[in-house]
Amino acid sequence: HLGKPFSLPAFFALLARWLPVQGDAPAVAAPPAAGAADAGGNELAAISGLDTAAALQRFAGNRARYRHWLREFVGESAGFTATIDTLLAGGASESARQAVHAFKGRVGTLGMRELQALAAALEQALRAGKANSPAGHALRRQLAQSIEAMCAGIQAALAQSPPRQATSRASGPPPGARPAGPMPASVTALLRLLQDADGGSATAIASCLAELPDSDWEPLLQAARAQVQKFDFEAARQLLAGREKVE
Repeated sequence: HLGKPFSLPAFFALLARWLPVQGDAPAVAAPPAAGAADAGGNELAAISGLDTAAALQRFAGNRARYRHWLREFVGESAGFTATIDTLLAGGASESARQAVHAFKGRVGTLGMRELQALAAALEQALRAGKANSPAGHALRRQLAQSIEAMCAGIQAALAQSPPRQATSRASGPPPGARPAGPMPASVTALLRLLQDADGGSATAIASCLAELPDSDWEPLLQAARAQVQKFDFEAARQLLAGREKVE
């Protein structure tokens, strides 16, 4: 078993342990060392509670992609605890727990260890039915404060970064027209995973390909899989659904 979040070296080590070797297996290039990958990025390493070295291993040393998802986090996480409060006020405790679970996985992937620990504690409180206990309220307040501090640290760090040349997506496949007819339920579920940059997206794409062989969806799914392998979840999402977000 390989728990989330996981690093690529641990993933390859697990594969090497369990997969049989047939002939001369091609060598797999190791991801860049985290220190080398983050050269010139000390402003991020200085953020309290952010383990950039571990996170960059999960992003195969792709610092630009890592920074992209940090910006996404800043843009999307400000109202997270308010959303949890709303769900709990409406009696949707299981939906709140699922949202906290997804948040825990996301911040873990980004190297936000303190936020991950707080989210884990809140998820446990929700599972035990103690979300509205004094301890549950305290956890939500602490989580909101920690999110605010993390966002402020990321914004300040990225503002210190030297300007980078804009990268073009022209080398990748452009978003194409969706196949005619209703979207398969499996693809709809996949889009939600991609929208959340969920590590289970690759497995979901494989399931969709198995379900939809020789269909108009197959080339789009293949192209989306290539983007996910580069940790570009947004590019994969746009290939399948354009810029429209899935609720």
